Amino acid sequence: MTDPTSATSPGSAAAALIDRSNRLGADRRTTNYAGGNTSAKGSETDPVTGQPVDLLWVKGSGGDLGTLTMAGLAVLRLDRLRALVDVYPGVDREDEMVAALDYCLHGKGGAAPSIDTAMHALVDAPHVDHLHPDAGIAIATAADGEALTRKGTPATRPRPGRSRSSARQRTSSRGARRPWLPRAHTRSAPSCRVASPCARASVGPRPRRWRP
Repeated sequence: MTDPTSATSPGSAAAALIDRSNRLGADRRTTNYAGGNTSAKGSETDPVTGQPVDLLWVKGSGGDLGTLTMAGLAVLRLDRLRALVDVYPGVDREDEMVAALDYCLHGKGGAAPSIDTAMHALVDAPHVDHLHPDAGIAIATAADGEALTRKGTPATRPRPGRSRSSARQRTSSRGARRPWLPRAHTRSAPSCRVASPCARASVGPRPRRWRP
């Protein structure tokens, strides 16, 4: 598939993503205007090879969830996106990775991908909703925002009979495949992983530098 507007069948991953995004964006308590981004993963037939290719559909840069259409989706190859971990230059140069996303587009690529695209690719879930609720932003930007986030994050809250350190260890083991999650913290949901702007995930050791 080379054009995101062709994935309009009711059962397609892209069509389901548009429906979910519009419903999330309709409630400003869930995310502010033009804030947040959503994505879906799925397979399409590569028109060149005739073989299945794993793709990511994600809300493009600057779009609004409540009014999102197929034209507002970026379409990228998952294998190339996930290979970017090998050229990630570190937190101080994180914004430079946006230029690398152009080398991951599928076909014409649709809308311009945002800096959060890599987070959607690296989170191992078929659907990811990264929202910007005002309440979450208030906590994230508070003077003690990091402490408040750690206190209230379900992923690091131990279950009865388990220590906090063991809960963190389980979370770390789940995230071993995801060393680069820019400006996002994730928590699990039954069929999707939801990200909020509450904390920056650990990026681990630095691989070689990105050179466009």
